[in-house]
Amino acid sequence: MLLVEDGDRSQRATEDGPTEYRRLASGLNGMLDAMAEKDHEIEDRQRREIELEKGLRKSKKLAELGVLAAGVAHEIGAPLTVINGQAQRLARREVIGDDERSRLGRIRGEVERIVEIVRQLMELGRQHNVEKGELALDQLIMSASDLVEEELEPRNICLDIELPSPTPNLFANGQQIVQVLSNLLRNAAQAPEVSRIRVRAQQQENELILWVEDDGPGIPSVHHHKVFDPFFTTKPVGQGSGLGLSMVHRIINDHGGTIGVFDSTLGGAGFEITLPLSETVSA
Repeated sequence: MLLVEDGDRSQRATEDGPTEYRRLASGLNGMLDAMAEKDHEIEDRQRREIELEKGLRKSKKLAELGVLAAGVAHEIGAPLTVINGQAQRLARREVIGDDERSRLGRIRGEVERIVEIVRQLMELGRQHNVEKGELALDQLIMSASDLVEEELEPRNICLDIELPSPTPNLFANGQQIVQVLSNLLRNAAQAPEVSRIRVRAQQQENELILWVEDDGPGIPSVHHHKVFDPFFTTKPVGQGSGLGLSMVHRIINDHGGTIGVFDSTLGGAGFEITLPLSETVSA
């Protein structure tokens, strides 16, 4: 009893001896079982509250960074347009050689890359009213896989899709969810030594849980907390803006859902998305 008083809910009374003792021990054990279950529920609730608080802090941080970045992007956009236009005009002149024309082409290519980053930054900081409709999950996944097919086939990457039957519908913006899925699939396909990508889904009450995993090298655990930060990327310089996962996080957040990263059992990176199945749940 002293151990129970100190908080050890694993202790149980021996149910032997006279009938009265057995009944008393059984009742005590039942009470301890109920207390242990309640402790577990409290711990689980506290864990969920901590995760929710972390998610809210992350969402607030991304929103603030997005607004700041969008302001900077707006100022950068105009001079980039001038640079691109002048490089294009110079490239049309017949007096320049092929080497100069090639260099001007490279300038234009880099300017266009910056313009795309600027576009993503402005999109990241913009307030969104998400227009939603009831959509079939399997159709959304197929649309996303079609967009990345050209990156999967040359590397012989196998895409496994495991969905419950019947496939659930969700209340979402189809274009944005396809953007999320194609971004995660493309990131997985671009990771080194990836041969398999798996997409799984499971319905739990009023929520849909979606996992996108690969068998690549994964993401170091020390980076898990910042993979959704703008400009964070593990790709080589020039091969990624570091804005893709920030956009993914913002879209899922706009849908009233959550997204997190974990170490997949396949050996690589895994992303877990939770989305409400109806507008009532996400409100």
